[in-house]
Amino acid sequence: MGPRPLVIPGALLLCGGQWWLSRVDADTSLDLVVAMHVVFRIGMAMPMTPLMTLSPGSPPRRLYAHGSAIMNTLQQPAGAMGTALLVAALSLGAAVAMSAGDALATAQVAGAQKAFVLGGRLGLVAVVCPPFVRRLRQDATT
Repeated sequence: MGPRPLVIPGALLLCGGQWWLSRVDADTSLDLVVAMHVVFRIGMAMPMTPLMTLSPGSPPRRLYAHGSAIMNTLQQPAGAMGTALLVAALSLGAAVAMSAGDALATAQVAGAQKAFVLGGRLGLVAVVCPPFVRRLRQDATT
């Protein structure tokens, strides 16, 4: 069946969860925040397993070790850059809100909303790309 049955709905849940989380405000109930986070995390989990299986198996068999090493090496800085980008958006959004006279808690909520909006925009890439993911050929032995 290939990776698409998990990757496509997972990407939609991931992006939708990010946009839903961008609606959090100071009055949002904890139960709703947990529900939002569960949708987002399921959306992250669904495409990760098939993509992490597909990626190192894409090169010819003699290059599997190199493909796995490159993927593992790139995964660490990419995660760090993504975290840094979203924390920067959160900090900048909170600073702008504080300079406008908002209280600290309200400013932090505004910053979190900005970070989730940025995450939702980046998540649109995850929605566009899955149709291009293909199942590996069974005869990839070279």
